[in-house]
Amino acid sequence: MRWCVAVSCLTVALTVGSGAVRACALTIGWEPWAPYQMEGEDGPKGLDIDLVTTIMDRAGCTVTFKTVPWARLLMSIEIGAVDGAMAAAYTDERAAYAHYSAPYRHETVGLMVRADDAGIRGADSLEAMLRDGKVIGLWNDYYYGETVEALRADPALNTGFHVVDHGRTMLVMLSRGRFDATLGDPVADVRSARDLGIGDKVAVHGLTVLETPVHLLLSKASVDADTMARIDAAIESARADGTLEDIVAGYLGR
Repeated sequence: MRWCVAVSCLTVALTVGSGAVRACALTIGWEPWAPYQMEGEDGPKGLDIDLVTTIMDRAGCTVTFKTVPWARLLMSIEIGAVDGAMAAAYTDERAAYAHYSAPYRHETVGLMVRADDAGIRGADSLEAMLRDGKVIGLWNDYYYGETVEALRADPALNTGFHVVDHGRTMLVMLSRGRFDATLGDPVADVRSARDLGIGDKVAVHGLTVLETPVHLLLSKASVDADTMARIDAAIESARADGTLEDIVAGYLGR
């Protein structure tokens, strides 16, 4: 386990000309979540991997990607054992221990249902599903937006939500009738269902639960304000010249 004190064990000052340029090396956690984060022959690949590598190059930072399950990754960021995570939606709880970068892409949260469940496909809200006794799967420690948070806080409805440790587990349970619906990114869920051999058993529901910008989430214990400013400037530069849009289009289309 890596511990950082003072400014950062990862940041050193290099003198170039008359000014000081800070060189940084960051460790970013990831786990399989195609097409955003995937295992490749030479290490992780995917949309988020390409976006973050581009951003870090522009910021003058090197990045090492480390496989860490999401719930453990958040705890590691809190204590500075891992520097950051990708594709993080904003929450006040996380902002207490981590910096949020400028947004670098957008994400949609929707629903997956069983392909042969015509009844639930006609439902027009999560609340209606829950009041009808439906069981909805959630990924542990993921943020699904204020609507879901409010429903989970309602004692009359929260028993309809069931938490699991991974999105693929949810999809398998959905296909077997353990869940009536699951929350997640439809692009990733369709890809995962296909890879699991259950692509014909599940389908995307038309309901959009959340549309949100996502950010790099970087530990306040190991990443300083100067590094954050450089990363934010790199994101804005790559957005302004179309680089981020081009990378996204290469995976998801325009």
